[in-house]
Amino acid sequence: MAPSSPTVARWELAVRFKQRLDELSIKVPALCKAIGFTPAYWSHVVTGRSVLSEEKMHKLIEHLDFPADQRAELLALRAEAKEPGWWNKYAALFGDELLRLYGLEHGAQRIRVHEGVIVPAMLQAPDYMRALMTSPYGVRSAVEADKYVEARMRRQKRLDGPDAVHFTAMLTEAVLLQHPWGPKVQIAQLRHIKSLIEAHPDTVDVRVIPLGAPECAALSGNVYLLDFESCWLPTVAWFENALFGALVEDPVQARNLNYVYNNVFAAMPDQGRSLDLIDQAVRTLTSLA
Repeated sequence: MAPSSPTVARWELAVRFKQRLDELSIKVPALCKAIGFTPAYWSHVVTGRSVLSEEKMHKLIEHLDFPADQRAELLALRAEAKEPGWWNKYAALFGDELLRLYGLEHGAQRIRVHEGVIVPAMLQAPDYMRALMTSPYGVRSAVEADKYVEARMRRQKRLDGPDAVHFTAMLTEAVLLQHPWGPKVQIAQLRHIKSLIEAHPDTVDVRVIPLGAPECAALSGNVYLLDFESCWLPTVAWFENALFGALVEDPVQARNLNYVYNNVFAAMPDQGRSLDLIDQAVRTLTSLA
């Protein structure tokens, strides 16, 4: 079971409110007039920027006549939505979109990743992170770099414990062989990935897309797909390239990314073969060290 996340709770509340309005054919202006909300306030609620007070929550539940078995769930979600998330501590470092991703990630049951350039954040070793953050393409100061590393290490806690997320990563073989911060850092990073797979055989699955495989071109950017325990929440995606990253909540776009990801994954070598490719990359890099 995934841990509680205020970001996920706010999202689920918004989804369930919108669906109930559709079921009852109630328009937002009519709802706001009946309950005494301003349209701007309601917009903040359904976009996750505000949480209803307990009094307003009861009023909304009554007005929309939610079924009895859902009312307690909605009130519990409201309580979760009011809690602070650990990622709020890093609001000065990250934009709203990234903070939302971290909140969704924290409450996800399954995360699937495709990376074609660098090792995914959830699998990065501390030295690899610091090398990335202090590179010419990283952050601007050592203080900021430490904070970025700290935040990334906090994200990685989802890989551990009884509530560990099911994490699947597809990496191109180029990710294994590239060593922009020297072969020693890269070798340590590859060994770190192997240790994570061995420590979490039931929840961490890493597959390598061999060089020359046609699947290398199927997902040209970096893709994250997040799945949730709640039946109310669809798969949501994060897509990024060298210039920008954005959440993909449009159901058609998310479904298309999911479809391509699943097709590529089905063509991948099994984890045993992928581990062999990691070992092979270590040998290649060792000859360069």
